[in-house]
Amino acid sequence: MTRIRGILSIGTNSVRALVADLDASPPRILHAASIGTRIGEGLDRTGTLGTEPMRRTIEALREHARVVGAFDAHPAAIATHALRRAANADRFLEEVRGTLGIAVRVISGDEEARASYRGAVSVLGDSLWEQIGVLDIGGGSTEYAYGNDREAKRWISCDIGAVRLTEAFPALAGTAAPVPETVRAAARTRAAAMLAPLATFPPVSLLVAVGGTMTTAVALVHGADGIPPAAEETPTPVRVTKAQLGELIALLCSLDVHERRVLPGMRPQRADIMPAGLMIAEQALEILGGTELLVTEADVLLGYLLLYDEERDTGAARAG
Repeated sequence: MTRIRGILSIGTNSVRALVADLDASPPRILHAASIGTRIGEGLDRTGTLGTEPMRRTIEALREHARVVGAFDAHPAAIATHALRRAANADRFLEEVRGTLGIAVRVISGDEEARASYRGAVSVLGDSLWEQIGVLDIGGGSTEYAYGNDREAKRWISCDIGAVRLTEAFPALAGTAAPVPETVRAAARTRAAAMLAPLATFPPVSLLVAVGGTMTTAVALVHGADGIPPAAEETPTPVRVTKAQLGELIALLCSLDVHERRVLPGMRPQRADIMPAGLMIAEQALEILGGTELLVTEADVLLGYLLLYDEERDTGAARAG
């Protein structure tokens, strides 16, 4: 029987859905969708999830579950940084279970890093024999994992993400243009400080990036060629250089949020947080000594499905 698996994911900025054929080599994406709900809105300030962000998130889960359920009657469901931190996370998850019948598993930063690595390397082919670093820039946290095979050897989760950095420096959101140089410099300094542990990792020959910030960056830099793959395709990695990131940051910081939203390739729900996410990528490259990132849509969702399926098969074999 073909292993077609589905997953729902609650991130700090968006709720996503993925369905993949895990028997294909590399895995084939059958459905992928994202709805911006920003459940982490205001979390740094209040320590709790807001009523309206929770409502938006439940509605997005309902919409995704309807589609994904047609492929997989019992999809996995995970949540990341915002649900790890919020004081009222348990109450929200109980509401999701009671309202939608969906049991969401909150994964740790370490699990998120491992899953991001596994997802990214699944589409790299011969590159598996290189020293690989995988960077996952989220809304609330940034994960980095290192390895040279299908399993990560070492990983870390840093408490910095595109939503959190934007809320720390609100001018980055583009309420007025341009973003002052002093704000840009301060934001870069904050990002570098939070990412400092990356300097302890070994050098790599290939740096891969996943997450909405970087896939949107690809769409902005490369236009139609950078748009994520349609269903029934395998994600194709695309290169983005450090210089291109710098140019994109400068462009976005010269525009207000309304002007950003209409740029070709921009995902409107990301227009306010893109400069912050790109600064995180830029500073990570600086610390890791890299000049470019290989960006792929194969990320934590696909990686979690692969790891979960492998662990389930291993458990079944032991039980047998």
